[in-house]
Amino acid sequence: EAVRAAFRASLGLKPDDLVGLFVGHNYWLKGLKPLIEGLAERKRRDPNARPIHLLACGGGKPKPFQAMIERLGIADSVRLLGFQPDIRPPFWGSDFFVSPTYYDPCSLVVFEALACGLPVITSKCNGAGEVMTEGREGFVIEHPNATDQLVAALNGMVDDRARGAMADAARSLGREQSFERH
Repeated sequence: EAVRAAFRASLGLKPDDLVGLFVGHNYWLKGLKPLIEGLAERKRRDPNARPIHLLACGGGKPKPFQAMIERLGIADSVRLLGFQPDIRPPFWGSDFFVSPTYYDPCSLVVFEALACGLPVITSKCNGAGEVMTEGREGFVIEHPNATDQLVAALNGMVDDRARGAMADAARSLGREQSFERH
């Protein structure tokens, strides 16, 4: 909790802000573009919806994404943090994880997020989604460009009680997926 509070405070985030985390070194392949577009579409559909603050970490090239964020009018809620030498504070400071990837045989970062108790939004293009149960540990959308499904999944993370139940299930599933077991 101390790390969570300090990390959020360092970014000017409040304790009750809803924070989603994206981690990837190839922003294009891992679906940051459709995620940004999905967040903008969610805001367009319901400007009064509870805001989601997205933190994007990794070694991707940020310029085209920053321009897109500004063009879509969501710069107040999306931050490209870049490479983080210690990824634990972003995990602990977030409420859920999102990786609407175009391709990933089996994303280790999804298992890390689950083990940290973060409900996950991913796509069926990610083999890690095969171990998840829809609505229990998070949501698995058909494809990164399935905007309606992505917006619905993002909206599914807004309810604190439901997300808390998903977090418990996520933690359990994530800890089952150990290297020793597999």
